[in-house]
Amino acid sequence: MREAELAGVSSRRGGFTRRDPKATLAPDLVDRDFTAPALNLL
Repeated sequence: MREAELAGVSSRRGGFTRRDPKATLAPDLVDRDFTAPALNLL
């Protein structure tokens, strides 16, 4: 494989996504509200 300049495929994902700080955020279309009035209630 080295002579043919071939490489195996790794199942590990490399890197991560970085958000553009200048980009506008998408609107919250589902009105998510994660504040709970008490324990185990949402």
